[in-house]
Amino acid sequence: MIRDLLDYTRARGTGIPVQRERTNLFELCKQNIDSMEQLHPTRRFRLEVEGDVQGEWDRERVLQLVSNLSRMPVFSDVGGLYVLDYRKS
Repeated sequence: MIRDLLDYTRARGTGIPVQRERTNLFELCKQNIDSMEQLHPTRRFRLEVEGDVQGEWDRERVLQLVSNLSRMPVFSDVGGLYVLDYRKS
């Protein structure tokens, strides 16, 4: 939460710093899903990846995005399987 507040402050002022590094999106998403499954054992997740998922990204920003996306269904009343699907065309 503190990081989110700092990001909000930076975004309105000097901007959010971006630190690009070679990152494997599959590994990043898998790390997040493993954490979500441990925190929420009654929820089911599945990660589907197709294509090359290597890239130059800000690892922390992408992890934050994936975390936010995977948290949304966890706190909804809808049960079932949550699928994170990434396809590079």
